[in-house]
Amino acid sequence: MANRFEGKSVVVTGASSGMGREIALEFAAEGATVVAVARRMERLEELAAQAEGLSGTILPYPGDISSVEVNNGMIDYAVEKCGKLDILVNNAGIMDEFKPIAEVTDEQWERVMKVNLDGPMFAMRRAVEVMLGHGTAGSIVNVASIEPEPHIQPPSTRSSASPRIPLTCMRPTISAATSFARAELRPRLWTANPI
Repeated sequence: MANRFEGKSVVVTGASSGMGREIALEFAAEGATVVAVARRMERLEELAAQAEGLSGTILPYPGDISSVEVNNGMIDYAVEKCGKLDILVNNAGIMDEFKPIAEVTDEQWERVMKVNLDGPMFAMRRAVEVMLGHGTAGSIVNVASIEPEPHIQPPSTRSSASPRIPLTCMRPTISAATSFARAELRPRLWTANPI
């Protein structure tokens, strides 16, 4: 396999399971040094062990990405270990318990927004600050959602497991923030994309 990311420094959030785990392993398989971020250290250690023998490396970084300190810390850790940051993948996210609007508590709303919206914003801010400071091009990928927008599927036809108001509000916001970042950073040969 061609090591397309050899020498690259990558941060992946939500890396202990699912899509984030696969993203981290793919980057490591192609030569990158990956700072893998998630809440559970034991899962991150299992991921790092799984990556042994690959051409790249996975470095566990435990933390809750709703915290600005964790977001700043994970970016700074990548710079400490690699001397730079090339790619940020904001993949971490939580579901909204599928509750109708009248049943969403303040705590549920705040938790979804802190993890799914504040976290990526904090990470993008620190990543851009670091990349600008180093004068290097970079890439930011924000995983917004795999669900369709609500107007595509009328409420009467949606399953009870369809996301409700917290996720519905979060998706266009993170997509808009990513588009704004892309427009702002493109002249510096950077990319920022939502998926």
